[in-house]
Parts: sequence; C-alpha cells; structure tokens
Amino acid sequence: MENGIPNYLKPYMVVTKAPKNLQEEFSITGNIKCPCGSEAFIIMREKWVQSVESKEAEKQIQSLLEKHKNKTSNGGNLCTTSRNGKDYIAHVDFKTGKEQLLEDITKLRETAYSGPLTPTFLEAVCPHCGKKILIFDSSKHGYEGLVELNKDYAHDYKTVKKPKCRKCGNETSKISVIISNTGKNDLFVESNDFINDGNWEDAFDWITIDLKCDSCGRETKKYLDLETM
Repeated sequence: MENGIPNYLKPYMVVTKAPKNLQEEFSITGNIKCPCGSEAFIIMREKWVQSVESKEAEKQIQSLLEKHKNKTSNGGNLCTTSRNGKDYIAHVDFKTGKEQLLEDITKLRETAYSGPLTPTFLEAVCPHCGKKILIFDSSKHGYEGLVELNKDYAHDYKTVKKPKCRKCGNETSKISVIISNTGKNDLFVESNDFINDGNWEDAFDWITIDLKCDSCGRETKKYLDLETM
C-alpha cells in the first residue's frame, strides 16, 4: 500500500503524521517499532576512521599547546577559542578575565575535525529480542542510493554504539523518523522511467532522525539529518 514510507521501513514505522497528498512534495513522520512490540533500541552508527591527515593535525595542535605552556606559569589556563569565524589557542587570565590570542589554528582544526557531522549509516538493535533494524544506509537508501549514485561508497560498516544518555546514563532510545519526498508526480517526470510504482517511495530526498532517551526523556534532535538527492 502506498503511504509514503520507504519499502524497507514499512514493517517498522508507525506513522504519527501522515501526508495528505503523495503526488506532490510531502513529509511523513513516524516512530520505529520492533515486531516484538518494543519501541526502545540500542543505536548503532558507523565508526568514523580518522584519517592520517586528521591525526597529524591533532598532534600539531597539541604541540602548539605545549609550546605556549609557559604562559600558565603565572596562573591562568590555555584553551582553544573562536573569534570571527577563526579558531585560536588562547591564554585566559583568571584574575583579570582577559583572553590573549596566541596562535591561529583554524586550518588545523578544520583538518583535525573533518569527520562526518551526521551518521550515514544507522541501525537499531532491539534489547528485548535482538532484532536488528536498518534505519538508514546512504549507499542504499534515498534517491541517490536507489539510482546507485553512492555505489562506490558501499561497504561493510564497522559500527559503534551511540554514547549513553548524558543525563541518566541509559543506552536505549526511541526513534522518530521524518522522510521528505519530492512527490510521485515529479519523480516520475524526472526519472526517465527508472522510478516506478514499486520503488518511488524509496526515492526520498531527505531523512531526519530524532532520538529520545527511553528512561529520562532527554531528546537529541536531528541525530541524523541528511539530504539524499
């Protein structure tokens, strides 16, 4: 049945906000529910493997901090700070509150922290029955995944658990998914017959995933927020 949910999520996504018209641009919102009835999951995401360049930039930043260590001999502390779009190593004098900018490290920080801001692979593991539910894989899902524009990035992901809740230490979360789709009419016009009645719902152009701690209710908005077209 056509309802706007991608085919791979239809068995698990319980709609909380349905679109009125699937022919034109729309969004659909729903919560993930395991067939066993559980709505709380352990979240697994891809492990970001730090590049050689990133590691080297990180080392250089540490070396610069060591270089200016003598600035703290009379009190105060070294830190990294941002000013007008640039990043610096700075010395803060606790007595006066004054901050002295010592070194521009903008380019080094850009290289050191150039990992993905949002996951590109997300899997939910039910803590009760052990079922694994693939929530999103950028190499397979969305318009680009469907037409194989991301096929060169497909691989067996090394995954890591999402860190425990900062507020209560719980490790399970409820999952809310928002799927945006350009609409059936436009997809059929733009696809050169590649899109059909059987797969058009899989050709969504944006996915957003919000998490909510199953214990204390702490929310993590846009844990995954990605354009897929």
